Amino acid sequence: MGRPDPGSNLFGGALVLVLLIYFWVAQSFRAALGPMSLSDAMLVLAITLAGSAVQLPGVGGGSQAGSIIAYTAIFGVEREPAVAVAIVLWLITFAVCSLAGGPLLIREGWSLGELRRIAAREKEAVIEQVAGGANGASGRGDTPE
Repeated sequence: MGRPDPGSNLFGGALVLVLLIYFWVAQSFRAALGPMSLSDAMLVLAITLAGSAVQLPGVGGGSQAGSIIAYTAIFGVEREPAVAVAIVLWLITFAVCSLAGGPLLIREGWSLGELRRIAAREKEAVIEQVAGGANGASGRGDTPE
């Protein structure tokens, strides 16, 4: 039998850390949420993950919506505290990625300005591709018969 993949161990550890964050945030909002167990936090995390797969056009916010739905529909929490918890969860999980990403970006020799230039070039390429498709190209690779 081979050695376990270190990546799967890292993923499992990260998932446990995120679960603990969800649990600790719920504990910090105990007055508004009521008592929440680790399994309750796991259910909220699962619904949040499902919500993150469904992004709202132009807005995003699928994970926040998932958290709000979990707290209000399943646990009977009022809307305002559920929204507050969802925002705090998003800020904590987003901020951690951003704080870790900054030094990694610098370590790899990139800058935010360079990322902006890359994004602008990609946007221009998409606009040109869409404009080319609107000028009569079918975009399917069909050849005239």
